[in-house]
Amino acid sequence: EILPLRVAFHFRHFPVFLPPPPPTNEFDAIRAKLSARRFDPDEVFPPPNRTVAARSLTTSSTVWTPRKTVKDRTGKNIVFVDGVRTPFLTSGSDYQKLMPHQLASHSLLHLMKKTGVPRELVEYIIYGTVIQEVKTSNIGREAALSAGFSDKTPSHTVTMACISSNAGMTTGIGLIAAGAYDVIVAGGVEMMSDVPIRHSRKMRALMLRANKAKTLGQKLQLLSTIRPDFFVPELPAVAEFSSGETMGHSADRLAASFKVTRDEQDKYALRSHTLAQEATNKGYLTDIVPFKREYPQNIELANLNHTDNYRNQISAV
Repeated sequence: EILPLRVAFHFRHFPVFLPPPPPTNEFDAIRAKLSARRFDPDEVFPPPNRTVAARSLTTSSTVWTPRKTVKDRTGKNIVFVDGVRTPFLTSGSDYQKLMPHQLASHSLLHLMKKTGVPRELVEYIIYGTVIQEVKTSNIGREAALSAGFSDKTPSHTVTMACISSNAGMTTGIGLIAAGAYDVIVAGGVEMMSDVPIRHSRKMRALMLRANKAKTLGQKLQLLSTIRPDFFVPELPAVAEFSSGETMGHSADRLAASFKVTRDEQDKYALRSHTLAQEATNKGYLTDIVPFKREYPQNIELANLNHTDNYRNQISAV
């Protein structure tokens, strides 16, 4: 029997792997297209400035099997205990009068209640977020204090676009693996109902100069420099700063690169919503904790009904 070979070429620090054996079903095919990344040296090091040196050539005769978990190199059994979340709601609705750290604090309180883990046992808290509220830039810290954790419990905040909460969890895994801590809480929070909207840069510069103006004449001179475009506010950018791409543009480009058709994407999305609808109907979503507004109305049921209707409409298309 001939076993599949996995060959690795190293161009500087960029490994190039031959793709794994073909998938077994259509959804595995989609995953395979996204995971079997092939690096072209001409793309990594565009000529004529490219210098390529093969540092090593290794072959191994192994039977390919999908990796289910991270390889344990520390001897520690790092486990996921439990998790909770607040209901997902449309921006500008029931959460609009809250601050992000209040939602995060609510989930922390319910997590402690659900697991029965005393706050004193939690050694570190990590939260991920994208659009930061300036008043609570270290939202992990503010959420922890608001939830009654000790001010001696260290907390920090990470950001990595849409996987910010995942980055928080993997950071926690790394800290445990390194032996720094044993019990860590990690999560994420995002609120689009009250995003920071800034004055224009010209107006901000004027206000900073006005703060240093000593005499009435200096202040009046600054006021005379104001122009109409100073009052145009700066909204949070949808496009990524360095590339100028939006998520939609990037998704279309990646789909074309990996040759994933729109039909395959639609089938995968429909399958995802169908399974979520089934999980909702069977009561599997036990991680959702209700959030009550200041006046007596539970928004959990309203949210779930909204989600059900949305998924039913998708399933009917």
